[in-house]
Amino acid sequence: MRYFSGDIDYEVLNYTDRFKRYLQKRIGSFDKYIAKLEDYCSLIFALSFLLVFFFLSFFISIAIFSGVLALAGIIFSGAAEDIFIGIFGISMSIAFFMTAVDFFSQGFLKKKTWLAFVYFPVYRVMSRVTFSFLYRPLLYNLLDNKLGKRILAVLIPVFIIGLMSFSINIRESNFHIDRWTHKAEYAKVLNYDDEIADNERMFVRNATIPSKIIKSTSLPIFIKHRIAIEDVIYKIDSTPSA
Repeated sequence: MRYFSGDIDYEVLNYTDRFKRYLQKRIGSFDKYIAKLEDYCSLIFALSFLLVFFFLSFFISIAIFSGVLALAGIIFSGAAEDIFIGIFGISMSIAFFMTAVDFFSQGFLKKKTWLAFVYFPVYRVMSRVTFSFLYRPLLYNLLDNKLGKRILAVLIPVFIIGLMSFSINIRESNFHIDRWTHKAEYAKVLNYDDEIADNERMFVRNATIPSKIIKSTSLPIFIKHRIAIEDVIYKIDSTPSA
């Protein structure tokens, strides 16, 4: 507005002297207002940019974590797979926890000497996993500013609460069937032969049993062929079939 309009002309507004003096005192120079408005616009843009990267960083790190576990299931088998997944899972859980504590405390682990010594290698690894090097300069620039620091302290919990609120769902039936997940409440369709037979587009993911209702004394199980399973079978019985 400042480019096509000058300062506020109270004479043109034709207000009474009382209102004119009050507005001149409260509003002040229009140039100062524009400068302050530009600061707030820049801060809002920076925070929006930062939140988008926080969102992407969270899902990228989860994707990398899941990808490594899936790759471990292909490469390893048996006890070796369990040991690798256990060590990797515990290590990454500790790394994620330390990163979260440092992030929400606005750098607490970086301020204490012995904590910083332990956290530094974790920080370098997690900066690659979470892609935080993309937005790190923006984050630290906000943290060295009082206003940016206060807004971050309020905005991040609000963002998390909002994300959790939108993630809440209502389950209207205990007999609901979910095609992709199986829990104590849900029956996964892909776990049963008779359910898959009704839909030619469905295929076995891991293993199946004949039906949800078992009437026989024995339970036949179909297991999808994988290299890891083949290795286990050969360890048990390496005799070639006729």
